[in-house]
Amino acid sequence: MLRILIIIAFVVEYLAARTFNPDCINPLIALWSIYFVSVWIQQKTFRKNFVFSPVFVFNSIYYLIFSVTDISGLFYDHELSWVIVYAFLSFNVGVPLAVFLNRDIPQQMNIRFIPKAYNNYITISLGMGVISMIVYFLFFGIPLLQANINEARTVGNTGAVNPLFFVIKYNANIALLMLCIASIKRYVLKQSFHIRGFNFLLGGVLLFLMVLESNRTSFYYVFVPSFVYLLVLKRRISIKSVVIPVVFILSIAYFGRYRNAGSFDRPITVTFLNELVAMKYNLTTVYRYYSEHEEREHGMMHLRGLAVLLPGHQLDMSLFLKNKLGIEFEGGGMTPTILGQIYVDFGFWGLIIEMFLLGLLLNQYFFWVLHSHREIVLIMFCYLMAYFPYSIRNGILYSYAIVFSLVFIWLYKVVLRKSE
Repeated sequence: MLRILIIIAFVVEYLAARTFNPDCINPLIALWSIYFVSVWIQQKTFRKNFVFSPVFVFNSIYYLIFSVTDISGLFYDHELSWVIVYAFLSFNVGVPLAVFLNRDIPQQMNIRFIPKAYNNYITISLGMGVISMIVYFLFFGIPLLQANINEARTVGNTGAVNPLFFVIKYNANIALLMLCIASIKRYVLKQSFHIRGFNFLLGGVLLFLMVLESNRTSFYYVFVPSFVYLLVLKRRISIKSVVIPVVFILSIAYFGRYRNAGSFDRPITVTFLNELVAMKYNLTTVYRYYSEHEEREHGMMHLRGLAVLLPGHQLDMSLFLKNKLGIEFEGGGMTPTILGQIYVDFGFWGLIIEMFLLGLLLNQYFFWVLHSHREIVLIMFCYLMAYFPYSIRNGILYSYAIVFSLVFIWLYKVVLRKSE
């Protein structure tokens, strides 16, 4: 059924390409062919579990972004379109290779769930998060109420905020995620353990403060991993389970429309398309500049994500590129997409090699998850499933994601592993 839908979608895209941008037809056919074959291999290999495959999720988002933006014709570069195809092919070469290396493939995840809610940890973490957010607002104001929301919400990227704030903030977000997971586990698996009511109050306050902060990423990394966790527990994908994340993502886009435009006058479809076009603009701009100047950053684009942890005025990858290329717009930096990030660091052949290694790594990682019985592995997997699509837009080890993931790994090793 899915393959039939993919074929129908391609026919629609092909007709749209003939109308709006005939030059992109050949790259579009190549991109779709790679995607279709990859989906077929994933379905044959993982059967019902294939929808949880990081490669399937990565491929679907990748194909959506670059097929739609090429068809639109905005910031179209024929040479770059073929680079996108070659990178996609390289990424997916790792799929059959990983299948060949792993003959024993479990058909479901057999996780040993821990009947605990970690009430004390959640109370302390959420409480610290609420206090730190209030202190932040006292010093820097409330972003949602500022005349320039984009500038106000990105003050943390300028080095003006103590790195300790980010540690407390992400720890609180993790605690909120743990609260969601504990609630899902209790009501879906019917496990009997107490969830402190006060934690729900603190969680509600933190959510309200996150709205005032006007940071969509925080919402994304709490609710998307929770939703993936719910799907894994239910062991099935239904129409409702598809509609819910779509509504959630559109809600985030709706909120972002106000954040970027200061009103809700612009149609939400335009907002969504603008998000995709912005990615293509960033990639095209970065690709053309570094192709012409033949400069390389030799791995620094991968490491700048750690800048937010260092004291003083540190530029992450997006702000570095924004300044270097002389691009001026309000708000945050210029995220070059995962392709732009790798190309800036290592050039074309570096892009091909790293995309191949990434595809192989994600496949191997999913095999490892399927063989594991530990709940900590499942929770890490749910978080990373949310991170993979975001990495296409922002790049590997992007600033906020790396801090979030580092705190996530540390906390769950300490809190969960002791109970297993």
